[in-house]
Amino acid sequence: MEALPPPPSPAPAQVALAARVDAAGPAEALRLIDPHTDDPALGARRGRALLQLGRHDEAADTYWRVLKAHRDVADPYLGLAWTYLDQGQFGMAHQPLEQGLAIAPGYEPGWRELGRSYYWLKRYGKAVDALDHALKLDRKDPQAWLYKGLSLGMDHHLSQAVTALTEAAALDPAGALPRRMRGRYLLELKHPAEAEVALKAAYKLDPTDEETRQLLLKALWAQGKQWEALGLWWNR
Repeated sequence: MEALPPPPSPAPAQVALAARVDAAGPAEALRLIDPHTDDPALGARRGRALLQLGRHDEAADTYWRVLKAHRDVADPYLGLAWTYLDQGQFGMAHQPLEQGLAIAPGYEPGWRELGRSYYWLKRYGKAVDALDHALKLDRKDPQAWLYKGLSLGMDHHLSQAVTALTEAAALDPAGALPRRMRGRYLLELKHPAEAEVALKAAYKLDPTDEETRQLLLKALWAQGKQWEALGLWWNR
């Protein structure tokens, strides 16, 4: 889980305890923090420690306890959303993300994850809106560009999808997925030579991916490169 925006200024004793918790591992952090705390800063740290240990239900309970006392603090909303995201529960995550971002609109990872949640919920227009907000805050976030490209592609805006995936690939030299999807959309746009370049780069990064291989075969065949396509077919 990425660092959340700071809650309101705590008392000196809480600052000292928070420093001890920050220097500790997750198990020690749980020993130091009162399990019934509703303090935003300490509750956030307890929730993160529980998440690190894979104790999602307890983490959610911690964030709900803080929320009952502090509805105007972003930390528990965003922490609660992260417990759902960590389990792939995107339908549960988007509401606390929206509530937390209403309080802390400058938290870029929250906008990115909101966009990713909407992508998996097949609400592609909302996904693009959230990801554009994330990219206004950080234009070098490869995951924001990736999910923007995927959302645009699913919404049939293929040229814009290619542009976003080009950015994602440039920011993530080891990423096979943005290159594969860029190649796929270039093929759909009838640009097989450009698709070949993207798909060869994806195939080099992940030669086990069958979808990439099939798309590369199509790109080669569309250019009349049958012998190269047959070589790729036989050498799988």
